[in-house]
Amino acid sequence: SDEYYASIPIAETTVIKARAFKTGLLPGKIISHTYFINEKSTLPIISIATDPDGFFSNDKGIYLNFRERAWKRKVHLEYYEPNGHLGFSVDAGSKIHGKSSSSLPQKSLSVFVGGRYGYDSINYQIFPDSPITEFKSLILRNSGNDWWYTMFRDGLNSSLFKSVDLDIQAYRPCVLYINGEYWGIHNIREKFNEEYFESHHGVDPDNIDLLELHYEVARPGGALLIEGDYEHYDAMLDYIVDHDLSVDEHYNYIKTQIDIPSYINYLILEIHGGNKDWLGRNVKLWRPKTPGGKWRWLPFDLDFTFDFGAAFSTGFGFNTLAYATNPSGGKWPPWTTFVFRKLLENQDFKNDFTNRFSDCMNTFLQTSVVMQKIHEVKSTIEPEMPNNIERWRYLIEELKIRPRSMDDWHKHVQRIEEFCETRVDSLRTYISDEFNLSGTAQVTLNISHPGTGKVILNTLTLDEFPCRGIYFKDVPVRITAQPEPGYRFTGWSGIPSRDTLSTQI
Repeated sequence: SDEYYASIPIAETTVIKARAFKTGLLPGKIISHTYFINEKSTLPIISIATDPDGFFSNDKGIYLNFRERAWKRKVHLEYYEPNGHLGFSVDAGSKIHGKSSSSLPQKSLSVFVGGRYGYDSINYQIFPDSPITEFKSLILRNSGNDWWYTMFRDGLNSSLFKSVDLDIQAYRPCVLYINGEYWGIHNIREKFNEEYFESHHGVDPDNIDLLELHYEVARPGGALLIEGDYEHYDAMLDYIVDHDLSVDEHYNYIKTQIDIPSYINYLILEIHGGNKDWLGRNVKLWRPKTPGGKWRWLPFDLDFTFDFGAAFSTGFGFNTLAYATNPSGGKWPPWTTFVFRKLLENQDFKNDFTNRFSDCMNTFLQTSVVMQKIHEVKSTIEPEMPNNIERWRYLIEELKIRPRSMDDWHKHVQRIEEFCETRVDSLRTYISDEFNLSGTAQVTLNISHPGTGKVILNTLTLDEFPCRGIYFKDVPVRITAQPEPGYRFTGWSGIPSRDTLSTQI
């Protein structure tokens, strides 16, 4: 381009790339900055600068040739906080992310550093509620198939479980610009890869097994290898096939192969959300290849949860528990429900599953708590939604999809709220019916000498309850004894228990 000796006047949001040249010396490093003119956002802003042909040309543009998911393009990536603070500025690579949702007008992108891109990592705390400050890759997600509905189902569902023992992709909505052009709302998500497990679990990223299960894969358990090998997974499946897990000896062995508490949390997330695009696909699991390394399941692509969409609606009362325990597999092959069904043959696992589900529904899955989280996520992106709708309006109208207005968007959000208002009551009924339990009981605990012991309710201690007091409302449990210094209560009425105590303790 032309050499510049003075200022460069700009009248609209623009990316400026500059490089210094001098006779006899190598050219300087290319410096990129985005200058925002008359732009305001309550969300963080990510600006991508790239060769437009690499994104949008007919023959090699990744946006137009979106099925070529292996195609990578060099980009410059800037991240700005809502107050204008520059969080990071790096050279990176980018490619299209996702499968069916990649056909949408606004696409998901994965971005990554390392290798020829010149930066080893992105060093910044992108997610305020996560301690992770180093990233090698990120996903800028269009919210998947929820793109034309609320744009936050996936992030909402993950966020509900961020405080439990479960691997969750952190979530933060942002606004994206590509070469200075407004590109609408995207959801910044962590990427489930070897670097994720290194940063969250401290494991060797080159020494893990990572599998994806899919109904079209012609292998035992439908496993598709991403990292590592099949050896441990195949041996575990063979053991489950050949052994009766109602026998504690056999179940105790499986507990050395599967992280059972984390697996139960995973099942609760999928079942509570009513995910019907699950079991036969959208299933990943991993383990560190170390002595004692256990399999952990990974929830992702949760856009079909919370009564998703008109065409895919299963109603507020969708019995996902029956769906996940169907011996025939229902719409999927029988292997998709096999591991869960076999584990339920063991009484200890069944008790732990029902009690943990009870605990979750009495704490962070309480209707009031979930509704508050919906309001929080909705309020975060609501100021930006009019701009997002306007950005894609011409394509939305051409494709005859929603939301075409804020009224449409509010109706879709209301659908999530209505689903959550009745979900816990429905689930308690499904669990009672599935396991022949006699129902729930209300328990009041009166502590006569505070400070003399500790109250534990299944997997919860007293201070984990939202009420922050000694009265537990609608707790579906039976009280049982446990040696000092505390008391433990084991789940739903109807489950065998030891010496029943009075509610006065």
